[in-house]
Amino acid sequence: MPTVFRVPPTSILRILLIARQWILTALLLLAGSALPGVAAAGCSFAAGRTGDITLSVPASITVPRDTPVGSVIYTSTLNPPPYQVSVSCTSDPAGIINLVGSQPVSSTLFPIGNSGLSARWMYQSTSSFFGAYGAMTLVGKTGFGGTRHGIQIVKTGNIAAGATVPGGYVLSWDFGALNALRLTLSNSIAIVTQSCSTSDVTVKLGTCRTSDLRGPGTYAAATGFTIPVNNCPAGMHSVKFRINPATAIASGTSSVATLDGSSTASGVGVQLLDGNGTPYAFGTVTAVSGYNSGTGGSLSIPMQARYYQTAAMVGAGSANTAMILTMDYQ
Repeated sequence: MPTVFRVPPTSILRILLIARQWILTALLLLAGSALPGVAAAGCSFAAGRTGDITLSVPASITVPRDTPVGSVIYTSTLNPPPYQVSVSCTSDPAGIINLVGSQPVSSTLFPIGNSGLSARWMYQSTSSFFGAYGAMTLVGKTGFGGTRHGIQIVKTGNIAAGATVPGGYVLSWDFGALNALRLTLSNSIAIVTQSCSTSDVTVKLGTCRTSDLRGPGTYAAATGFTIPVNNCPAGMHSVKFRINPATAIASGTSSVATLDGSSTASGVGVQLLDGNGTPYAFGTVTAVSGYNSGTGGSLSIPMQARYYQTAAMVGAGSANTAMILTMDYQ
């Protein structure tokens, strides 16, 4: 009688589980082996490899504080790739990837963190720029032989205090999942905002008799004063100012400030005049005379002020007001 070997049911189950696990592993390996074929059907290098274009940049850039948004504050040289780079794709998206900030959907401006600045990829000239990834599709082959590339830094918002442009990789030109070219900066760039220094000025208009004011629109003698504008750096295009009342503009005038809440007088205001004695219309942007872009230096703004009757009756008392000076540097 033949010998019969009986396998306990638990062993059979274990063998089946092991077999199923082996089959699953084999399927995973087969699926994984197909991945290179998928990559090959996308983009690949027809020549060369990722080309890193290094740009020599300054350690700092000085920017007037009130430079208009949209202004270019730096333009690099245009450099070629270090070697021949060409890419072949079946039908794949391409464009610029931002390596130092948020990725725009469709733009040629790439934010540099939260600095208030953006970078632009220059291609062949200082007025030709490439757009964000997805702006183009490559079918076939393209190469970068004989091309030149660079970076522009553009003011796109209020420049943050202590803003810097990081060194190293900034932008990448990708085709599909392939990094074809990358712009890399030789070092970080500190952004220095330019401005002058000013301080508060107290003007004492003295005592004015109510009899000196003879009706609405009449005024007392003017008192001259100067506003110091010190330590202006060289390199700015212009230094300008405007003055507005901290209170309000008296009705029917453009140059008379109403009195503040601490005043006890009534029926009067304070009129502001320029150094020549001409009434200054509040909010008028005016150049500070004498600024030299080549040397900078300290300046002064000559002004005058006087009491001005604003109502039919004038009540005696204290007459105070305040005005706000705003500087504009470009």
